[in-house]
Amino acid sequence: MWPQRVPEPTVAKLEELLGEIGTAGQLQQRPIPRGGGIVRDEQFIRYRAADIRGTFDEPDFFDFQALTTDAAFKDTLKSSFVVIQAWGRRKANSYLLAQHRERMSFSKTIQAIKNMRLAFPKANACLIEDKANGPAIIDVLSSSVPGIIAVEPLGSKEARAEAAAPLIHAGNIYLPHEDECKWTKAFIAEWLAVPTGAFWDQ
Repeated sequence: MWPQRVPEPTVAKLEELLGEIGTAGQLQQRPIPRGGGIVRDEQFIRYRAADIRGTFDEPDFFDFQALTTDAAFKDTLKSSFVVIQAWGRRKANSYLLAQHRERMSFSKTIQAIKNMRLAFPKANACLIEDKANGPAIIDVLSSSVPGIIAVEPLGSKEARAEAAAPLIHAGNIYLPHEDECKWTKAFIAEWLAVPTGAFWDQ
């Protein structure tokens, strides 16, 4: 903005020293690089509902379906979000089919998981992160919801994001098209902010 004070060659040198994420935060005051950090917007493949409908010969489009839950302790304004997702896998590709993201109490989380299970009766498993109030949720639901599996996360959330990134880079992760799903943009925005974003729930 002030080339007489900071000429373009100096800016270029700073960009080289800071790297993409540092440049976005320090020079642009926008801690998300254009296009994203460890992943980019265009690396997520979009699908439409018509793309995943079964056929008469092959009524089940997916080889495997699962629900996932990242729980939280409280439903206060500063607490993390509870995120419940439904995923379907077909060969090498994984499709995010539905998502419920909200700050929820324990009882509301229980009901939201049950609702997602009813919406996806063919889900083979219901994976619940064994952190926060996850153990209590598992205890309550294990006798009434089939396929409940406690999942112990390995490594930090940033490390897990880095581990999942190659699947996104390879074009194996499919998201609902923004025209058909209002939360897709927010999902992508959270991923593009890794590792500097405020929330890591999705």
